[in-house]
Formats: sequence, C-alpha cells, structure tokens
Amino acid sequence: MAKKASVPADVAEPSLNGVVPDDDALTVEEETGDTSTQIDALLDVADLYASVDDDTDAPIQITRVPYTLDVMRPRKSMWVTVCPDPEYTRVVVIYTDKTHSTGTDYFVKGKALQEEMCRRYGARKRRIYLAQDTEGTLFLWDIGLPSHDGSVNSWVQSAEQAIALAKGGFIHLVANMKRQEYDIDIGTSPLLPKVTWPEASMDDLMQRVRKSSILAEGDHALLRRLREGV
Repeated sequence: MAKKASVPADVAEPSLNGVVPDDDALTVEEETGDTSTQIDALLDVADLYASVDDDTDAPIQITRVPYTLDVMRPRKSMWVTVCPDPEYTRVVVIYTDKTHSTGTDYFVKGKALQEEMCRRYGARKRRIYLAQDTEGTLFLWDIGLPSHDGSVNSWVQSAEQAIALAKGGFIHLVANMKRQEYDIDIGTSPLLPKVTWPEASMDDLMQRVRKSSILAEGDHALLRRLREGV
C-alpha cells in the first residue's frame, strides 16, 4: 500500500473549492463589528414612525431672512408680495454704475454725498419696500418717486399700482415695452403660500444690506473714478 505523502507544516492544505483558507482573514461580522443581533439591539423601529393627527398636512410657514438683503426688481419668473405695514418702506438714494453691461446699484450714505451724487452723477431718490417671493425669501423692491414737475412716468405709475396690489397678495409682473408700463397678474390660486413677515424692524433688516453695495464718503474706487477719472 502506497504511503500518504506528508504535508510540510508551513504549507496549508487547499480547501475543497480550491481556495487556500486565510486564518488571518476577518469575517464580515468581525470586520464591521456589526451583527444582526447588534442591529436589533440598537434600532427600535418604532422611533421611525409618526402619529397621524389633524396637523399632519398643515404647511410649515417660514419667512427666510437672508444673511444679506438685496435690492432688486422682481424677475419675470417671480410671484411676489409686499409688506402692507407702512413702517416697512423707506426713501433712499441709489446710484447705478453702468460701467459694465449689467448695472450695479449702490445705496448712497450721508446727506452731503447724496446731494452730490444726485446733482452731479445722476443718482436718484427711490422708495424701497420689503417684499418676499413664494419661497419666503425677503428682498427690497425699489421703485422711482413721482416727478415733482408734474410729468407722468408710466413706469413709475404702473409700479405703484403693482405695489398696491402686492400688499394684498401675490402678483406677477412683466415689462410691456410697447406700452412703457408693467403688465400685472394677480394671484388667485389656493396653492399660493400664506404670507408671514419677520418681527425685526425695517432698520434692523437694513443692517443686512450688503456692505459692498453702500457708497460712503472715503477712499472708494468708484468715487475716485467719478471725481478724478482714475
């Protein structure tokens, strides 16, 4: 009878499927430290469920006060509303720098500089209103003031009409270049959100205006360019 060859101690015998077992390999349980028993012990599925009550489908109303508050006119894609409280409107002086293709608006700070910018560089007094879109994001909507000489500006007139309507709900407006006024749509859909307004005062909200959007006396590149051409 043939003798069975002995296997050296340092050579492992192959397994039945031809794979050499690795005594140092970790099982899935050992590698992850996770087992079905541990999962059952940690997870109480009851914590995943919520009770049904009358408030389940009630929408959550959020008024989003951005870190920086922008001054802008509503875009074509926006439905907007305006705060009806007269405390949330102010008259400001805005200078529009048209150096680039898209103008940049600056609030002008200080009475003396406001008078200079209006008299010499075309800045204008404008009225700003606190407004928000359907996402609850606040912004400042600015429109021109009526002319003191009695002349009629159709853009300002229709913007004032839009503001008055927006104080009662959501509106959508589009510039009608042919008629030189805004076309105004009044929101009637029950799906439009319920409006809430922040408790912060208008002065507190104005603190959120971008500092880079404020033109103040001092070493400002825009003022140097306007005054000295450099």
